[in-house]
Amino acid sequence: CNADEPTRPTQAWYVRPWAVHLSVMGGFCAMLLATALDYLLKPIGSAVPLWYLMRVLGAVGGVICLYGLAIMLFRTEAASEAHWRKRTFADWFFPVLLAATVLTGLLTEILGYLPMTAAGHALFLSHVLLAMDLIAMLPLTRFAHVLYRPLALALFAWRHAPERQAAAVEA
Repeated sequence: CNADEPTRPTQAWYVRPWAVHLSVMGGFCAMLLATALDYLLKPIGSAVPLWYLMRVLGAVGGVICLYGLAIMLFRTEAASEAHWRKRTFADWFFPVLLAATVLTGLLTEILGYLPMTAAGHALFLSHVLLAMDLIAMLPLTRFAHVLYRPLALALFAWRHAPERQAAAVEA
């Protein structure tokens, strides 16, 4: 320990930034996988039991994603209280949109086991609209780093590959 560094309280692993980010990302990936497998493997309109693998995977992924989003939104609100930190609409847009999409999806899953009413249809329509908005806004929100970060890493590796090959030849 350095005496110059301020002491930080240690956080539990499940509220550390990497764990929160992993819960949002992992939950989202689980929901995406469940949706894709459901689309590919289940006949459209067929009834499935409550313990259907894709349904369980999507529900667990949704709960994990909501956990991470709740912590993110709470921390964003707490950080905006500081006078030196100003939050903008862009800081709130993606997490709120993702949380609304996940919540409507989970509620749609629950309503799928009840007799379908006009409210159930409206909830499903709102879920689809939110999900399409999430996809349409992908390049304009923080969600873009899902695409941009791997692309940047690949370009960095490609750009520096001749330097590594030259170093290997010289050695």
